[in-house]
Amino acid sequence: MKPIISFLCLLGLCHAAFGQRRNTLTGELDKLECYTEYGGCSCRDISFVMEEVVGTIPEAISECQLLEGLTIKANAISGTIPTILGSLSLLKILDLGSNVLQGSIPTELGLLSQLRILSLERNNLDGPIPASLSNCV
Repeated sequence: MKPIISFLCLLGLCHAAFGQRRNTLTGELDKLECYTEYGGCSCRDISFVMEEVVGTIPEAISECQLLEGLTIKANAISGTIPTILGSLSLLKILDLGSNVLQGSIPTELGLLSQLRILSLERNNLDGPIPASLSNCV
């Protein structure tokens, strides 16, 4: 059975610091499907922080058109940043820091006119910072 996110407003799986409660979740993010039976995803915020999640960012995330926050930080996400993320027009927070992403920053991220926070630190990214990011507020 495939994992499905359906009718969620928030999916948060975060590792608490300083020896507090800690999830011990692992898995492959690229096996995630995000949709509802009526088309699209109702999720507004997805957060995986310090959970040892591996894989790539699935293109299916683009079906979450109501998404305002996407935080996949301090995991082992690899591959490139999908250009399809530029289609998430309501996205305000994109935090992909502390993973093993490579390649360049897609110019399509400049289409995110609502974007307030873009965090890509501690990856293996290269190339220029796209001028299109100046379109973000």
